[in-house]
Amino acid sequence: MAAEESPQGRELREEELQSASGVVWPPTSGDDVRVMWAEQSLWPTGASLPSIFQPRNGPCGLLASVSAMACAAVLCSQQEDAVLKAWLLRPTDAQKTSAYVTAIANALVRAQCAEGEPLALRAPAELRVAGLKGGDEKVNVRVVVPVDAGLGMYATFSRESMMVLECKTPAQVEQALLRHADSFLREGGLLLLLYSLCLTANPAQLQQDLQYGTLIADEYGFCTQGLVNLVLSGEAVSA
Repeated sequence: MAAEESPQGRELREEELQSASGVVWPPTSGDDVRVMWAEQSLWPTGASLPSIFQPRNGPCGLLASVSAMACAAVLCSQQEDAVLKAWLLRPTDAQKTSAYVTAIANALVRAQCAEGEPLALRAPAELRVAGLKGGDEKVNVRVVVPVDAGLGMYATFSRESMMVLECKTPAQVEQALLRHADSFLREGGLLLLLYSLCLTANPAQLQQDLQYGTLIADEYGFCTQGLVNLVLSGEAVSA
């Protein structure tokens, strides 16, 4: 079997940044809301897999959704109970990274603008067994990553500091996320996830789904039901 090609990278266009920002941030939100989301980490802080420290209100709905997807990805792997318990209750750092990267990959694949039925939930690569789908399905996922992984992530980021990885298969999505796992799981990673979701799902489609609202609500910066549904089902509907 030929090796999976790496996803193609390109610059983040100004119109993409502006249209995605218009879907993410409500007009009434100030810098404090953006700082609140930028400071939140996705990295599991406890002994078990679904445990994330939240210093401030706001992103809780997104954190819960991604954590649920991480657990679901492990549970769908069809492994024996002992293996699943080890991953969920006593995971190593590498297993935590793999589970959350898989959760984000699943969310992005489900959010893509493509015809046909959503692809089946994929398990972490280390847990896949014969019979689960491979990485040959065609997708159209855009993963937003920092140009320099050492750059700090704050309330806003510029077009020049970001790039877009165009992923055409689920395996390429996972490859891109694993390469930039530290950026997605640490502070600032929620911004990368939000903008990746927006560019993958198409901001115009999201505006229609949200009835011209935003993924983050009002001046308090709370997560909307539309954002939760986007992560879990691929559609940012609130009904």
